[in-house]
Amino acid sequence: MVLDVYSDYVNNFTNAMALIKKACMSKPAFLEFLKRKQASSVDRITLYGLMVKPIQRFPQFILLLQVAQVLA
Repeated sequence: MVLDVYSDYVNNFTNAMALIKKACMSKPAFLEFLKRKQASSVDRITLYGLMVKPIQRFPQFILLLQVAQVLA
């Protein structure tokens, strides 16, 4: 079940980013909202940065489990 959701997320990531870009270009208020949220966040991470984290983290977890298995 988790892999199905993750696969859908990864497979639709490019489309989601294109949709966000289109929304930013057609709705200046949305772009300003994203800028304000980024500026007020502790780590100043962008929406793209937040959205790419699950894509980066899952392979890291797999590697961590593989290393733990080797060391066990």
